[in-house]
Amino acid sequence: MAGIGAALALKKRRVDFVILEKDNLPGGLVNTDLIHDFLFDRAGHYLHIKTKEAFDDLVANTIPFDSIETKSGVLIEDNIVPYPLQYNLWAVDSRIRENVRAEIVSAKRNKCINKTSLHHCLKDAWGKTLFELFLNPYNTKLWACSTSTLPYDSLGKYALPIDSDLVIEGCKGDVSFRGYNHKVYIPKTGRVDDLVQKLIQPLSSHLRCATEIVKIDANQKKCVDRNGEAYFYDVLISSVPLNKILERIAEIRNKPILQGTSLLNIRVGIKGCLTHPYHWLYVPDEEQPFHRIGFPSNVNAKTCPQGYTSLSIEYTPKKDNLLNAYQIAEAGTQYLQRRNLLRMELICFSESVLIRPAYTCVATSERDKVKHAIKLLSDKRIFTVGRYGSWEYLSMEDSFLSGKHVAECL
Repeated sequence: MAGIGAALALKKRRVDFVILEKDNLPGGLVNTDLIHDFLFDRAGHYLHIKTKEAFDDLVANTIPFDSIETKSGVLIEDNIVPYPLQYNLWAVDSRIRENVRAEIVSAKRNKCINKTSLHHCLKDAWGKTLFELFLNPYNTKLWACSTSTLPYDSLGKYALPIDSDLVIEGCKGDVSFRGYNHKVYIPKTGRVDDLVQKLIQPLSSHLRCATEIVKIDANQKKCVDRNGEAYFYDVLISSVPLNKILERIAEIRNKPILQGTSLLNIRVGIKGCLTHPYHWLYVPDEEQPFHRIGFPSNVNAKTCPQGYTSLSIEYTPKKDNLLNAYQIAEAGTQYLQRRNLLRMELICFSESVLIRPAYTCVATSERDKVKHAIKLLSDKRIFTVGRYGSWEYLSMEDSFLSGKHVAECL
């Protein structure tokens, strides 16, 4: 999306450019896979638009969209608690609720948050009960490591704001707080890649697919692809992951080590039906390997044949405990069936796609390293854009605009 945003801005200004795309199709992760008549976005994509500029560029003048209110929840034992859990404690056991209320009042009075690690920060901010119930087990699975080894501000701008008054109010009843992405836009067709196809129509003559850059000579301003073909440039705009672009430039020494995760997205086709309306559920249960399950057919019925449903299961692989797609699919379907959330006759298929990197660490300590690396590149007329080029947890909107705005500035 970042590369497309940059290309459209250059096209508008009649600047000569070429797009070099590693894959056979443009769009990166914003693509849709057709698997045995089922449609799966790569890890699921929703446009949660914050600016009029992005609305005009991505929604109003592209393809037909539906505007929906997302339904997400947290599975606590056999109960679904509306997301975010911290502000919907009316839906949990009264004992848990009273413990949280007492701890959040104490934390509010103390107002001293330990910034040693994410572990200490979350525990001090939200209290022991919420920490052990959801925050620690969920983040441990998401990052595939102990939260005590992560910087205190690893979650960046996506850390839930701490509002102790709202926590207390949410103990009594629904406060109608649903997080940053409550209202989203989804393509009516059920295919997010329809948006990509619409955006690239004016760019087709500039696009070269299946062209992976393996080496960059920053002094000669030359890229070399896997087949040995060279491309000379005045300016290079890159959405390649920041650590990968640095590896390909010999002239840059002392390359920083950047922290991030991989994600295995398991897509499961099922003969059967769901018994709930949720679009995705967070799973803090430490006995389960996955941390989130999406339900594409609840978002758009066109993603599945009639009489079938689908799951999009997210799992962060661990080096010492690698599970395959079928194992995850079995665990996920059994987990949902035990809680009467899925009626299933059989699993038709389970396939996976590995996303690496997936989540980037946006802690202050990481940002210092990232800024230094980006400065080294920009001094050589290489400008990085997008979630992975910027090594920042950007949304689809943010990524598109990052590319567009860099091209406009240049």
